[in-house]
Amino acid sequence: MQLRPEKIVYISCNPTTFAREVGILARKDYELRRLALVDQFPNTYHIETIALFSHKKAQDPQNSF
Repeated sequence: MQLRPEKIVYISCNPTTFAREVGILARKDYELRRLALVDQFPNTYHIETIALFSHKKAQDPQNSF
């Protein structure tokens, strides 16, 4: 059995792994819908990425963002 959630919220503190995972999700028909950057550690180089992905087949045009 494979899970195929309609939406995925992905939180990452590493831009390199985030970029890799975006490619994997895109190949599995997920689309990036929203992206936010959060600076939880001011005066450092760390930044958190929060992304919302939705499955292309699960999208309802009347219920889009």
